[in-house]
Parts: sequence; C-alpha cells; structure tokens
Amino acid sequence: MNATHADRVAALADRIPPALYQGTDGQAVRPCTPPHVTERHLRLLDVREGMKVLEIGTGSGLSAAWLAELAGPTGLVTTVESDRGRYERARHLLDLHDSGVLAVHGDGFKGSLDRAPFHRIFAGATPSLIPDAWLHQLVPGGQLLTGVRISGLPGAYAIACVTVGDGGQPAAVTVHAGGYTPMDIPPPYGTTISNEEDGDHALTVTGDVDDIDLSRSFDALMDPGYTEKHDWADGWLHLKNWIIACNPDGLAVASVPAGTGVGVVKGRHAAIATDEGIITDSINSPAAEELNGMMATWIAAGEPETERLAATLIRRDAGWAVLLQLPANGMVTTG
Repeated sequence: MNATHADRVAALADRIPPALYQGTDGQAVRPCTPPHVTERHLRLLDVREGMKVLEIGTGSGLSAAWLAELAGPTGLVTTVESDRGRYERARHLLDLHDSGVLAVHGDGFKGSLDRAPFHRIFAGATPSLIPDAWLHQLVPGGQLLTGVRISGLPGAYAIACVTVGDGGQPAAVTVHAGGYTPMDIPPPYGTTISNEEDGDHALTVTGDVDDIDLSRSFDALMDPGYTEKHDWADGWLHLKNWIIACNPDGLAVASVPAGTGVGVVKGRHAAIATDEGIITDSINSPAAEELNGMMATWIAAGEPETERLAATLIRRDAGWAVLLQLPANGMVTTG
C-alpha cells in the first residue's frame, strides 16, 4: 500500500461523512462495523482508481460509497445485499448522493457473475467457508478481503486478504485481527457444555475429549480457584489468535461469570485467557501450565500481531477454510 492510497482512505470520512448513510434521524442503520474499522480494512484492500469492485453485504451503503470514491469515475462498484429492506434503503441513499454504485438485491454467496471479473472483492461478513464464486470472479492478481473463521470454536473470527492466481485459485493469504458478522450458521464443532439455568455460560472443547472431565472442568471455570489480572493493551486479539494457532489438545473457548476467553482443558483442569487476564482452577494446574507456556512463547516472539503468523487456505467441500499456524521453525514471519 502506497502513501497516496493511505491518504485517500484517511480522507474518506471527510469527503463522504458516515451520517449520510447511517442517518441522524432515528432511522439509522446501526452499523456492525464502526467506520474507523472499515477505513482500516480498506487500507488493506488497496482499491485504486479505475478498478472494478464487488462488495458483499451493502448494509447502510457507506462502505459502497467509500469504495466508489476510491475507484474513481473510471471505476465500477457493485454491491450485493440479501435483505430487501436494507437493499432498498441503501439503494435510495446511494442514488440520492450520486455515488455511481450499482446496488443489487441478491444472494451474496453467489457474488455477481454478470459484472465479473473484479479487481477487488470486499465482503463485510463472515462465511463458514470462502465461496469458490468469490475467488473465480476475481482477475488473476485480484484480491478478496473477507471475514473468516480461523477455528470452529465460537467467536474464532478474523479478517483474511486473499490474492488469487490463474483460474481463481488462491495464491496467497494473510490474516488480520478483527471480525465480521457471520453470514450463515456454521456446523456444530467440538463438544459443548452449558449452564442449564440461563444458557449464557458455556465451554466448548475441540479434539478428542475422551480423557476430559467436561463437567468438572466447566465447574472449575464457573467458580475458579485462581484468577490473575493482565493488561494486554492492544494485544489481546493477537494473543487469542496465537493460542488458536498453537492448536493444543483440548483447545477451548469458554464464557463464564469471570469473563470470556480462549485456552485449554486437560482432564478436569481448565485455564482460559480473557481480555483482562487468566481464569483457571489452580495456579499449579496442568491446564494453567500449558496456557502460560503458550503465552510465554508469544511474549518471547515479541508479541507478534496476527498478520505475522503463517496462514494457508484449505479446500473443504465447496469452499475454502483458513488455517492459522505457527511456522514450523517456531519463528513468526516478518512480512
């Protein structure tokens, strides 16, 4: 990304204020993604003048208008929205403000074949799998930015930037911290135990749970024997993704009264890292020991951001899943 592109993205909110699309009259579309986050992701996508761009999920229409501003008068922006009410509202506003965007009511999973191929595709949502249609509708060297699942665990979301080669085959992928609203309901994954009284608290564990006492490990987090406060600053999401990339046996996500986080379950022991600290049954439990080991490797590696981890696309069914890993040599990538 060059400085000129960064400057153009930074000026978007001044040239096209979010209130034009999100509204100030009590009829606003409440955005799932704050405008400053959309700006950050548009920097990653690197939309240039004259490009053809497809957006999946119109929402308020703001991001489509911003994409059209970046593509310029010689570019073409198409946005697809599945919800009829949001589509009609956004189309009206996009036309009212002379955005030049073509708004389409349709199935975002299918893309927009009649307007393809595109130089860029921006999907402000998270599919269970990246559809073939999106990759096949990009020119060679084109890029897709989309929400992705980096694990089947609840809340394991991130942002992927995929570059395609010939024939719509993925050539490269980088993963960044963040997330978008799911587009569909993912299939069941892992083994879950929840609080029968209110259903708000749950523990989900992946892998072989034969040696796990799920009930006792859940109880250990519901009423933990040890907690420890940490100030992760802005690094919490990166630590969370690091733990997911470590993929230990008994990788788990839990939501309990003391917090929500990711960690590990071993036997009847459990330990999770939340955005505020550590929750575990005992400071000396084997689960806490393993979690502390993963955190120590993250710190020793310089607390790397998510995009410095290794990422690959794995073919599954009729789409692509993202696998986030630590490099084989134990060192994070620098690019």
